[in-house]
Amino acid sequence: MDTRFRSATLILAIHGSTEDTRPEEAGNSLAASIRSKGIFGEVKAAFHKHTPLLLDSLTQANGKLVIIVPMLMSKGYFTEKVFPDAFQLQATPGVAFPWVSIFEDKKVIYAGPIGLHPGMESLVIESADRVLKEHPFPVKVSLSNASIALIGHGTSRHVKSRESVDKLAAKLAMNSEKCQEVRTFFIEEEPAIEAIYEWNTPSKNVVVVPFMLADGPHAAQDIPVALGQTEKELKRSLKQGTSTWRNPTERHEKRIWISPPVGLSPLLPDLILEYISSEISGLLMD
Repeated sequence: MDTRFRSATLILAIHGSTEDTRPEEAGNSLAASIRSKGIFGEVKAAFHKHTPLLLDSLTQANGKLVIIVPMLMSKGYFTEKVFPDAFQLQATPGVAFPWVSIFEDKKVIYAGPIGLHPGMESLVIESADRVLKEHPFPVKVSLSNASIALIGHGTSRHVKSRESVDKLAAKLAMNSEKCQEVRTFFIEEEPAIEAIYEWNTPSKNVVVVPFMLADGPHAAQDIPVALGQTEKELKRSLKQGTSTWRNPTERHEKRIWISPPVGLSPLLPDLILEYISSEISGLLMD
């Protein structure tokens, strides 16, 4: 990594949740992992939904160079509108990332969402493979004998919200030796998660991979409920602090595993650093 990063502040910009502490915990853990490498002068996790807030993290940054990496999985409303507004940065939709701005006496480099990184393919494969290996009962299944259902958020507010997920699925589908098939499903768009049961897969084995940062309400609640988990079972699991989905569960002639979100992959910290090194080094001040 460029030695000039040693005086810079890195801000991981995260949506967060007021209902669940797990996104905050995941963000803080990720920041700590990158901080431990000693590459940046300062590494912060900041949140849209709760403290420490995005603008506060920028105002209080010690570095004269601030690098902001949106921990979002696609271009769209939050990446191009909500987060820049929260940071009081001048958004330039239609202009390729990263965006460069001046905030007070700081040079701010606003990177593209981490979900656009081509290395996300390896995180999806790692997440899917890991859940199969961790849950071999009642039958041991290799990823090459399973299909991947990649779950994105999606939103009607921005036409690009699903673009990165669809492109990633197409790229994964080209690597036929990794898994049988790959398709995308969405929380707020079509095809909905429930359509997984209508998918004519080569085998009954399907690994659901949330293309999300953390095991928050979408991953831990919305996806299991969409796949048939009852509200009663869900509430009991949440109260007991246990998994909200039993891996694997058989329903409608499918055997389904739900993996951890890609944002919890141990590969993510190095992927973020690679992204910064390749995309931002050329924009550093002398």
